[in-house]
Amino acid sequence: MVFNDNNTGFLCQCKHTSNDEIGWDAVKEIAAGSPAYMARYPGYRFQKLAVTNKFFNKTAIEQAIHLSIKLVDRHALIAMLSEARIPLIELDEEILTATN
Repeated sequence: MVFNDNNTGFLCQCKHTSNDEIGWDAVKEIAAGSPAYMARYPGYRFQKLAVTNKFFNKTAIEQAIHLSIKLVDRHALIAMLSEARIPLIELDEEILTATN
């Protein structure tokens, strides 16, 4: 979860798979979990994201539309990572900080 200065945040569910497509589990999990975060952080608005290293199937896409969840598939993820150009040392430090 990431908060911006204008009381908005991002809720993200990430799924890794070796299959070509992923079902709607990520969409279902972010939709089911978001009310708890909304109750925990009143006054904040959340954009919901489901991210995968592959692609979402038709059911996942349809459900995401109905539930206002943005899907980030392999192509979008690669584009986002190439734009960010995060040095590996920063990524390593962030991972270490998050796990401690």
